[in-house]
Amino acid sequence: MENCKPVDVPLIMGTKLSKELCPNTPEEKQGTNGISYSSALGCLVYAMLFTRPDLSHAIGILSRYQKNPGEKHRKQMKNVLRYVKGTLDYSLFFNGHNLQLQVHSKVSDLEEDPKTYKETISCARSKLWEEAMREELNSTRKNKVWKLVSLPNNRKPIGCKWIFKTKLNASGQVKKYKARLVAKRFTQREVAKFISIRIISALTAYYDIELHQIDVKIAFLNGHLEREIYMLQREGFGENMVCKLNRSIYGLKQASRQWYILFDNAITSYGFSMTEGDHCIYTKIIGGNFVLLSLYVDDILIVFNDKVTLTEVKAWLFSKFDMKDMGEASYVLGWKYIEVGTDDFLVYAKSHIFEVF
Repeated sequence: MENCKPVDVPLIMGTKLSKELCPNTPEEKQGTNGISYSSALGCLVYAMLFTRPDLSHAIGILSRYQKNPGEKHRKQMKNVLRYVKGTLDYSLFFNGHNLQLQVHSKVSDLEEDPKTYKETISCARSKLWEEAMREELNSTRKNKVWKLVSLPNNRKPIGCKWIFKTKLNASGQVKKYKARLVAKRFTQREVAKFISIRIISALTAYYDIELHQIDVKIAFLNGHLEREIYMLQREGFGENMVCKLNRSIYGLKQASRQWYILFDNAITSYGFSMTEGDHCIYTKIIGGNFVLLSLYVDDILIVFNDKVTLTEVKAWLFSKFDMKDMGEASYVLGWKYIEVGTDDFLVYAKSHIFEVF
């Protein structure tokens, strides 16, 4: 590397690394000899930890393939070393003052979620996804979503499939591996409008009040069906029995509607009023106190000016539905809420940043 030409960026732009690029045969592995991948990675990690945090993104990607690196992985490793050679005068010194360091990475560099059940059981995170599927199936059993029956002669069952999603927190760290069994039907969702959520965010900042978040664990499974529906069993089970659905399941055309009707009937019976401009926004006024609630599929946002009233509303909601209290909202629908003072805060959106107030 002594005679190599320095470069301006650690990673070669436009090259996406993946496990598919790793060598599979002995011949392919023999052809990737040369630079010691693990040794180079170890040296870079040492530099990153002490004076070169600018290397962290590149090292985070390259470290995934240290067990079996391919030619393109090694090429990217060499590029990082070339970058280091051209930036030997770079270093980070701590002088005792409080510092805030914010690091960004491309979402496209993350390992993609599996698309099919077969991909799931063969990927590196298979045990984590198996646990997520087990949790989903336990929820369906607990709520008696279906029962196994023989398919009537005059009925045709619908199909089903798994959807896998890695949920991240506001810091970009993995919060949960989520697996969801869905019916192969198009779903129309009853949700709050984005403009309504932005207005709620603005009101929260303007009046200096809190915004709390609640996650409905199995929203669609709460709805009841109006007609008989039969569904094929998930992959890996016998075909002689089918699932007769007792409750709505994700993916059904009417699933979102049934959940919305159930929630609307419950929340209005508790004294909340639906707004005319957005049927997924509800308000309740008790004396001089108020509570504003928005519903977006399985996410609930609550704005309030009295904590006692909030506690009562949450207790009632938890008595009716299986929910998880997320506390003060920090990451909602891909938006990151950050306080920047006593009177305002910023909302980081998925693809841009806008100041709420």
